[in-house]
Amino acid sequence: FSTADGMVPIGQWTHIAIVRDLGRKLLRWYRNGELVAEVASVYPIGAVSGLPMFFGQGYVDFFSGHLAEIRLWSIARSQAQLQLDMRRRLLGSETGLAGYWPLDEGNGPIAYDRSGRGSNGSIVSAQWAAGPPIQPRSEALGCDGANDYVSVGNPAAVQVVGDQTIE
Repeated sequence: FSTADGMVPIGQWTHIAIVRDLGRKLLRWYRNGELVAEVASVYPIGAVSGLPMFFGQGYVDFFSGHLAEIRLWSIARSQAQLQLDMRRRLLGSETGLAGYWPLDEGNGPIAYDRSGRGSNGSIVSAQWAAGPPIQPRSEALGCDGANDYVSVGNPAAVQVVGDQTIE
């Protein structure tokens, strides 16, 4: 994730959100609740892929750092909503929440989906570590950038084709 003023700072907890707003035909990137980039979306609708969902593994490379939690929404969340929730624990029953992996297990090979949809993920090689200042928070998942990730698979609950927010 790169912005005009540089990469996500190393050694600091940073909240990242990407919002796909199909009604306005925009993609927005937020860092710590502040808009850092906005581009026109050329796609009238999202497409569902048969590919699995990964956290910590992209199409090109692996993530190096700590993941505190992952949130997938079937709505385009506003900047105010992102700012309100970015430092707090969700209940798991919020409107539009399609998947919620707080990564708070602290041990074991499963990242549990707390949205009630059962899209649990399998942790591959990543290690549990101390977490960021989210309350209550004590764990995070450390990824070394080589081969660490969480695989959620491709369950129907994570196949969001309209508006979407990933935090």
